[in-house]
Amino acid sequence: MDHGPVLLLKVLFKKYRLYYCRKILAEEGGKLLSKTLPLFVSGEITEDIQNEDLATYTPK
Repeated sequence: MDHGPVLLLKVLFKKYRLYYCRKILAEEGGKLLSKTLPLFVSGEITEDIQNEDLATYTPK
């Protein structure tokens, strides 16, 4: 589910109910995407290899 290279990372530690997780992930994901895209396009950040042993997987 989250394998492959990483551009930026934000860790959220607080425990939330599922409804709030969706809301928070949508909001934080949008913020992170709007921060990441200009940096990636300008070459200020590059892909970083993720430790595949820490990646999460879901059934198909």
